[in-house]
Amino acid sequence: MGVRHKGERKKRCLPLELRLRLHGEVLQLRGQGLSYKEIIEEIHRLNGVRLDKSHISDRARRTHEPLGGINTFDEKPSPELAGLIGTMLSDGSRFPHGSSKAFWLGVKDREYVYEFGRC
Repeated sequence: MGVRHKGERKKRCLPLELRLRLHGEVLQLRGQGLSYKEIIEEIHRLNGVRLDKSHISDRARRTHEPLGGINTFDEKPSPELAGLIGTMLSDGSRFPHGSSKAFWLGVKDREYVYEFGRC
């Protein structure tokens, strides 16, 4: 949740917990009928973070979610979870990719990869 202006260094993303909390607050404030400017001021007053109008607009119109395209993890035991764990222990490896984690799946069977993605 930061905007880079011409000539500025890239700003780091806010921690996920804070982004999730701000997302909820923006939706709640917008639901109360506050304008974008009023939401920006209230978020800054409560959290010390100044959001841009575009961020407020994206969240209020629900065109942006704080998790982005990340799949959420459901930790309940299931056959799918067992399959994912087994695959990662046998055919997969994890490596750092930028600020997030990524993994590599070393298999040749296309159907197996699609099933892994579904799980």
